[in-house]
Amino acid sequence: PYTLFDIESLDSNITSLILPNWSCNDVNYTIFDISRFTLLESLEIGDDSFGSIESFLINDLPKLRSLKIGSNSFTQVKYDKIARNESKSFHILNCESLESIDIG
Repeated sequence: PYTLFDIESLDSNITSLILPNWSCNDVNYTIFDISRFTLLESLEIGDDSFGSIESFLINDLPKLRSLKIGSNSFTQVKYDKIARNESKSFHILNCESLESIDIG
């Protein structure tokens, strides 16, 4: 699986990013900002990924059309529909081409 370091080293001109299950669970990172990929058209995140992330930001991606996030991603409490961590945030801003968001 990918680490956040792997994503940071990717070319910012990619148009599609597919991350497999169990990616980016690095405990040293709390913010995931994908906004530098200005040509990104689709983002797919597998299950059980980004467990330590407190803030997920998607901003100013004019070509982004689809976002898919797998089950139990962006959570440390897996498979519990009641547990909530109110300190976590998810922001999608200024993505005028976005047509679909599929979470879990």
